[in-house]
Amino acid sequence: MGFMTRVGDAEARFFTDVTATLGIIVPADADRLAWVDVDGDGDLDLYVGVRGQPDVLFQNNGAAFTRTTSLGPLAISETGAAWGDFNADGRLDVFLADTTASGLYVNQGGGMFTNTIGASGIAPGGWQGDAQWVDYDGDLDLDLTLVDTTGTIALYLNDGSGSFTDVGVSVGLTASGSFEGVTWADVDNDGDPDLFLPAVSATEASRLYRNAGGLLADNAGPANLTFSDSLQTGSSWADVEGDGDLDLFIAHRAPAQDRLLTNNGNAVFTDITTASGVGATTSSVAHGWADYDNDGAIDLFVATPDAPLLYRNLGMGVFAQVATLEGIPPTGGVTSAAWGDYDADGDPDLFLAATALASSVLYRNDSDVSQRWLSLRLTGSGGEAGGIGSRVTIDVDGVRQTRYVGPQVGRTSHHQIDAVFGLGSAVVVDSVSLQWPSGDTQTFLQVSSNQVLALSQSAISPEVRIEIPNVFATSSLVQIPIEISQFLSPDSIRSAEITVAYDGSELRFDELTSALTKTDGWNVVTNAIDGVNDVDTLRVATFTDAFAVTGDGTLLRLTFELLEGTAPVDLVSVLFNDGSPSVGLLSGGVVRSRGSNAVLSVSPIPLGPREELTITLVDVDANSSDASNDSAVVVVTNPARGDTSNVTVRETGPASGRFVAVLPSDHGTEATVGDGIITGLAGDTLDVVWEDQLTDTGVSQTALVRVALTGGTNGIILAQPDTISPTDSIRVIVLDPDRDREITQHDSLFVRVFAAANSDTESVYLRETDRSSGVFTQTFPTAWDSNGVATGGANDDGTFTVALTDSIQMEYLDSLAESGDTTRIGGIAHVIPWQDADLAVSFVVQASPGKSVRDIVRIQLDDSDENALPEQIETITARLVNRVSGEFETLNLVETESGSGRFRVSLATVQDTMGTDDDGVVSISANDSLNVAFFDSLTSTGVPDSVFATTFVVEQFGDLDQNGSIQAFDASLILEFSVDEALPDAPVRPFEDFLIGDVDGSSTITGFDASLTARFVVGLIQEFPVQTDLVMTPPEDTKNHPFLKPVSGPRARIGTPVRDGETLIFPLILSERSQVVSIVADIMTEGGRITGVLSAEPYVSFMKSGKSHEEGYAFALAGAEALEEGEGAVVRLIVEPELPERMTDLVLRHLSLNGLVVPIPRVVPTVLQDLPLHYAFRPNFPNPFNPETTVGFDLPESSQVRIYVYNVLGQLIRTLVDRHYEPGTHTIVWDGHDAVGASAATGVYILQLQTEAFSSAQKVLLLR
Repeated sequence: MGFMTRVGDAEARFFTDVTATLGIIVPADADRLAWVDVDGDGDLDLYVGVRGQPDVLFQNNGAAFTRTTSLGPLAISETGAAWGDFNADGRLDVFLADTTASGLYVNQGGGMFTNTIGASGIAPGGWQGDAQWVDYDGDLDLDLTLVDTTGTIALYLNDGSGSFTDVGVSVGLTASGSFEGVTWADVDNDGDPDLFLPAVSATEASRLYRNAGGLLADNAGPANLTFSDSLQTGSSWADVEGDGDLDLFIAHRAPAQDRLLTNNGNAVFTDITTASGVGATTSSVAHGWADYDNDGAIDLFVATPDAPLLYRNLGMGVFAQVATLEGIPPTGGVTSAAWGDYDADGDPDLFLAATALASSVLYRNDSDVSQRWLSLRLTGSGGEAGGIGSRVTIDVDGVRQTRYVGPQVGRTSHHQIDAVFGLGSAVVVDSVSLQWPSGDTQTFLQVSSNQVLALSQSAISPEVRIEIPNVFATSSLVQIPIEISQFLSPDSIRSAEITVAYDGSELRFDELTSALTKTDGWNVVTNAIDGVNDVDTLRVATFTDAFAVTGDGTLLRLTFELLEGTAPVDLVSVLFNDGSPSVGLLSGGVVRSRGSNAVLSVSPIPLGPREELTITLVDVDANSSDASNDSAVVVVTNPARGDTSNVTVRETGPASGRFVAVLPSDHGTEATVGDGIITGLAGDTLDVVWEDQLTDTGVSQTALVRVALTGGTNGIILAQPDTISPTDSIRVIVLDPDRDREITQHDSLFVRVFAAANSDTESVYLRETDRSSGVFTQTFPTAWDSNGVATGGANDDGTFTVALTDSIQMEYLDSLAESGDTTRIGGIAHVIPWQDADLAVSFVVQASPGKSVRDIVRIQLDDSDENALPEQIETITARLVNRVSGEFETLNLVETESGSGRFRVSLATVQDTMGTDDDGVVSISANDSLNVAFFDSLTSTGVPDSVFATTFVVEQFGDLDQNGSIQAFDASLILEFSVDEALPDAPVRPFEDFLIGDVDGSSTITGFDASLTARFVVGLIQEFPVQTDLVMTPPEDTKNHPFLKPVSGPRARIGTPVRDGETLIFPLILSERSQVVSIVADIMTEGGRITGVLSAEPYVSFMKSGKSHEEGYAFALAGAEALEEGEGAVVRLIVEPELPERMTDLVLRHLSLNGLVVPIPRVVPTVLQDLPLHYAFRPNFPNPFNPETTVGFDLPESSQVRIYVYNVLGQLIRTLVDRHYEPGTHTIVWDGHDAVGASAATGVYILQLQTEAFSSAQKVLLLR
């Protein structure tokens, strides 16, 4: 084949990083990959699963990839994804596994998916991620394997209509443990898939379930696949040696070693790890097979935490690690990997997902073009894409290669589904042999290389398929039907010539029966011919002149006498009429003598106390009547207790041969035989027995399953809350399903409660919350020992006495613990001290002569301890003192609402130097200080203490120059003050200036204070927030007052600069400008200096102040009213670069809007960008769309932009945007709703863009 020999030479590297070139940016924490043709356009798209985020799809557009915002309604999947066409519509569907909310998503086309898990029969939660599609039963549709979080394996059988049934236990799949990276493959070359389960835990063994006619049995021991070190993370199959058998690679966690085992041809394996060179001991997180250099020998890629490993196959089972040599650097952090030929050039490319943002990599394979290839794209007979479970073998120049179509490796890596072969220098493939999951085969000769060969199973038998099915003989005479299926021909049948071969030592022909078949009433001639070596033949000729037939059904029946053993019956030839319709496929069957062996299974194993035991019997012989549900009797015994129960298992459906029953169990030593309940204790073993009278040997056999009985579930006791203050009530909860003795009524139990520092003990009676919940609860009160050290209350008086920092011990006797014995279960709750009172008081201003409105002192106290009566509004007392005049007032604070623990009161003021005590009015003068005191009797230390808060009286808020009048000049002074505050070294100001200028009560001076002052000057407000709000001392974190809504979550950035002569103009842009009336910013510069600030439209009317400092420039803007909404610039910064050819970097170090600090990331423009030269209205994407579409437009200058949506009748249904935009490229999204929020109907709509100088329109199509 002309294999390449490059290891150790100096040829060019194979792999090139093209991630950025193709526009692929993967979010951080990507850990699942799939190369799949989602949109059916013939090229591979890239699916990426991201932990905690929606899954991402990169659509392959040929020259680049486009990231879609959503795969239709696909949700976040946390554990795994499996792609496969389970409904056979030619489009790949996906199962997203999750521990709580899995989804079965049907591909509707156009990038849209529909979650059908609710109607599928698949459990929506509990799956750890190992989802695998497989055609387990060869019925031409995909079944699904899942591993749940407990390690139980589910096998969901697809009935072809989108409905699934878990048959795992019934077919023998009883493994339970920690498994990861399970895979299906035809290990023993018998045409049906087998299942390998890698063991995660070092204490468990891997499993190999071989498939024998639909029944699974663990064969790991005979196969040499049980290992003592386990720690396995995944598995995959490949024909490493080119002998037609599938060999096995097993990935491991450190310190265990990866393994490579070759298949000896009989499903027995030999470990060649050491000789092969692939036994890494670093943890392998992902892997996959591909012939990356197309030399005809399949290679292996393994991702580890330290570095990627690329093993090139040198032949004879020997590999060389060549990752760095081939262009894959030794970088860590890889979480998954997938092979896929995204550029369709015949060599597999490699994508690596990683944990860090933008660190995932797509490596394009640039292999030698002289190396040739062949890719097979398979479609099943029902139209299903992929051909998962097929086996493809090619022969080239005497060398054989085999691929098993099973693209998924573990939960993280989903490789390209197509079977891709490297051919070396061979131009023609001698033969291509294909075996489909159903057993059908195809062979193609002299196939050209360098092509994607699309093969369909439906091409095998375009008209008629004839088969003899497998049958069971329950007597010496057995009828064998000859069946017709896939009858698609318009021609009818009026004659048939059939030749059948059989083992004459096992079968003797008796007669042919056509009654109740398609040939009923036809003429029949038969001839049984003795052959050589017991291979006898039967020739049949049947014909009619009046009863020609078409369609599927039974052609006729042959009756044989079965002598002994098991005998095959083969169809040698079938001729209809004169050869039309043609016969596409002949298939023989097997006659099993007298019966089939029963399969008996039970669950759960082991069995816990009072759990129900589900018994399943699969035995076709026990189906005595095909017209009704039969029954059988299984015997369950407990030899240790002498208990026996005869369990009647009933057939699940007529002729199903599957029988099920449920047997209750009880925990104890006294049993009653025949009561329908099996009784036992932990350590006992139950024998479940079925006597199979009809077996494949003709001799009855006993099917036996032993079930170990375990102890109960350990109870859990806890307190809610687990920390309480003295006098709080406490709720005790016990979780113990074993105590649910009567499922039809509420049970009860007792808990003992006592304290570490207390002799008080209480017995608490707990009641079950529901009749079968196993949850018991009760609430009881506590009382405080005011001495601080509890001396104990009366025992069992219903009230528990506690002290500060005490601990409450709870004790429950679990009579049915995991050990099977009575166990003492304990819990604890802690007593925490009371909350210290928190006191706040508002600032006040002196009431000037002639002022009609007097300021009010507002006091607030938070102290949950004072809430003695949670369902009543309570009152507490505090005292206010004017520390200058000595006047005091008694304050009665009223709780804001019952149970809140927050108390408030307001006190009027009057301008005077002296006042009267307790007259309900406090006299104030400028520079007075008012002190409020509250006596807190319940504190964190248990020792009563007083709490104080002080506020100040100023002459007049806002009058910063103190000339007796609030003017615009004061607003400008406050604005300048705010700039000083933003400077790195703010100048020191008198404390009185802070009090006067802080009109919003935030304890700092910002541009918002200047804005409020301006609003006061023009009459928009009559007083300041500091005079009406309860301003906290210290202040609260939020500022929520009626003067103006606070700015809600804007994002700020320094935009791309434009050049104006020798200066640069940088816009400061807000994502949302609504309600902005003040801005304070500090900007650092590097490589230049800011010389000034220009207000952007329409902020030219705002007051402005700015100052340079050593590191940059600080400025403030303030206005009386907000003038603009939406995204846009608020100012433009004028910058002089140090060098004309060098860029100036700006860093926005501080930004506050309306006095609220806005978190801002560092944004550094690095290149100058030219503005658009022309107006443009760009096409929307996607189109058609559902539910939303994005449209873009270019503006060469600042413009007022309006975008309207019209229906085809010209009626305006919505105005998308009507606002001012800066020069540049912009986008807007239409969510498919009209002006009132209703969903627009399916149809064509017109989007029209208008500016002062430009107008354009385009059509969009909405498909619901």
